[in-house]
Amino acid sequence: MQPLSWREKFAGIFILVLGLIFMILFVMELFTSRSSDVTSNADAITVNRAALFRHIRNITSILIAIAGALGLLRQKQLGWMLAVPFLLIIGVIAGYFLYLTLTTGMGMMSIAPGIALLLVIMSLIFLLLPSAREKYRVSSKTILPTLVFLLAIGAVFFLLQ
Repeated sequence: MQPLSWREKFAGIFILVLGLIFMILFVMELFTSRSSDVTSNADAITVNRAALFRHIRNITSILIAIAGALGLLRQKQLGWMLAVPFLLIIGVIAGYFLYLTLTTGMGMMSIAPGIALLLVIMSLIFLLLPSAREKYRVSSKTILPTLVFLLAIGAVFFLLQ
């Protein structure tokens, strides 16, 4: 087993940091929520459907990010298969926020999405290099499940609204 280069370590640690940031934000949202997402009376507990879908989306993204990052850092093929679609979806979201901040005239506010998009693109390039694909044993049999997972995670992110 070949040791990880700094590029694979960068991608793995970046995805782990993203997952931990998502987890911290999710926990903060749960504890500071002032809305009535969950209500209860004597007989039943009622959950708001939009809040339920938001929680499912958040928990799914946290689990995918942490599992993908740990898989990358342990040189597992599944880590690469989880990390690449996750980075693609996060890149689309960061690109959208960059576009919104640039078109609405918030010039200085576009720095954060721009840096996030740059880091995501760098991580994607590092994972798609031939040396990384060789380390993670990416072949044509790996690409199809990765694309199917990309469709599934895209559906979770964009259709559960």
